[in-house]
Amino acid sequence: MKQQTEQLQVLKDQFGRKHDYLRISLIEKCNLRCKYCMPEEGIPLTPSKYIMNAEEIESLARTFVRLGVKRSA
Repeated sequence: MKQQTEQLQVLKDQFGRKHDYLRISLIEKCNLRCKYCMPEEGIPLTPSKYIMNAEEIESLARTFVRLGVKRSA
């Protein structure tokens, strides 16, 4: 059976930079405590009903692969 090859799109930002890696955080509780995403006083966390499940995360990752992502960071 002949296998069709699909031409991959290249994921680029507004400055034309190619992005071929993906970092997916499975939790929103960062332990780096930087002042931008986790200030000392804390932040309200997202209710679990709004957090992606494993199937949704896999679907998203597969979409990025189709856009040319080759590895995770």
